[in-house]
Amino acid sequence: MADKEVIIIGAGPSGICAGIQLQRLLGHKNVHFYERSKDMGGVWFNNTYPGCAVDIPAHFYSYSFALKPDWPKLFPVQTDLRDYFHNLAEEYDLLRRMTFNTECYGMSWDQARSLWTVKFRNTHDHSKTFEREAPIVICAIGKLDLPNIPDIKGRDTFGGAQWHSARWNHDVPLKGKNVVVLGNGASGTQFVPKISEYAGKVTQIVRSAHYIQERLNPHYSPSWQWCMKYIPGACRAYRWSWYIRMEKQFGAFWLTPNGERRRVDVAQETWDYIEKAAPEKYKEILRPDYLVGCRRRVHSNKYLECLHRENVELINDNVIEITNDTVITKSGRRIPADVIIYATGFRTQDWLWPMEIRGIDGVEMHELWEKRGNVQAYYGTAHDQFPNWFTLYGPNTGSGHNSVIYQTECQVNFLCRMLKPVLNGNAKSVVPKKEAQIALNERIQARLPKLTFSAGCTSWFIDKFGRNTYVWPNYTFMFWYETVRVKWNEVKVDYPKKTGYLGKHTTVLPNPTVIFGALLAGLYASGNLNSDAVSRAGEVLSKQLSQLSIAR
Repeated sequence: MADKEVIIIGAGPSGICAGIQLQRLLGHKNVHFYERSKDMGGVWFNNTYPGCAVDIPAHFYSYSFALKPDWPKLFPVQTDLRDYFHNLAEEYDLLRRMTFNTECYGMSWDQARSLWTVKFRNTHDHSKTFEREAPIVICAIGKLDLPNIPDIKGRDTFGGAQWHSARWNHDVPLKGKNVVVLGNGASGTQFVPKISEYAGKVTQIVRSAHYIQERLNPHYSPSWQWCMKYIPGACRAYRWSWYIRMEKQFGAFWLTPNGERRRVDVAQETWDYIEKAAPEKYKEILRPDYLVGCRRRVHSNKYLECLHRENVELINDNVIEITNDTVITKSGRRIPADVIIYATGFRTQDWLWPMEIRGIDGVEMHELWEKRGNVQAYYGTAHDQFPNWFTLYGPNTGSGHNSVIYQTECQVNFLCRMLKPVLNGNAKSVVPKKEAQIALNERIQARLPKLTFSAGCTSWFIDKFGRNTYVWPNYTFMFWYETVRVKWNEVKVDYPKKTGYLGKHTTVLPNPTVIFGALLAGLYASGNLNSDAVSRAGEVLSKQLSQLSIAR
């Protein structure tokens, strides 16, 4: 087991989770990380803009195997999250297994040797390249890593400083400056209140509105933190309470009468907040005109309130040109600018950029997606034609209402179950069957039109084929349920000899309490929690336990 190296591409939250769980669940420590940034942490290393914080309660935006009872507040800031992941990497001795400033740009599978040859280059000097071989590759590069900067006429002629919010330039003071902000998503909503405290003028140009939720962010008292740490089960119970609360929100995404009633409640919450906190002149700009769920909701920590400041202006317009010192809009406005900040999201549909990935018989992954007409994977994690190759935060694993950390853990545990026969030496490779992957993705795509995620608005969920490649179209506990064990009839395992080993003991069994809790959470979220439902959940638990065995 120990001699089979696992290459992990990316040292953010997903990659760290994989490195830790390979140790915890399979006892496998022979891993090496290659990270394109100069340090680990992923999104929580790269994003350092003022006010940067998580929009999921930290007690659920953390690993279930590494609870943190002393989070300082409900939604911690970037440095708290960066330190959390860094400390775990240090605890599990992963830091010495990391190579930074290194970008993967391609790899190919050698079927005869059951090995991947992976190509790397220096992030800043692409002429410096090298190769590594390993039987297993886990791609954990994330989806919020490649800044999207719009191609605007004259952008390169701008005489001032300009940057994307995910690459904040702390060397440029904004005090007294004319700052133009493009975009109003999660990051723009967080940093505009901060920089407007000292900038001379902040002009925010937006093209659409978001469903904004007021985000109260209380600090946890020392006594609360003591309870979380020392009262048995308190921290885990509190974590579960947040999971259930967030999971219930999925009901608003169904295009059904009941879903419509829930969407009305969500929309009303936004209207009420806008009516209470926003300036009268901006209320119309701030009201979204699409269905709840078509885009992810935005949380506001004094964003609407900061629009009352005399040095802040909100404009609903398109930027068509940038000159040396001016931003020109479609309506003809000429806005003086010393600094331009792009809060324009990420290139979420540039899947696996810049990698060229060649699997069995040299088939290239992007070309295969083009041929099939959509980006796809087997539960967003494994890929037919690409043995021993896994991706985290892959196609249709995202959530419009819950924590990506939860989904990532499900994926990591799933790939550990699939890898057990390979890392034990019983098998050379494992890969999902083509027909199983295609059938699963047809089922996913058939379900999405029944949800508001694909309701027609412009969204980073949608790819160039018009398909939603981001969202898992169900409650998140159903993703757990479908990946809690490997369906070996849908997977091809390549053995060196015919040993009759069918993978019967390759399932890493979660704690039965977690299984039962997930079932109850799902029933509660769907409004079906009663005594009969609890009894049925118990029957499902018994059936699962009879089918699963703990990995040794």
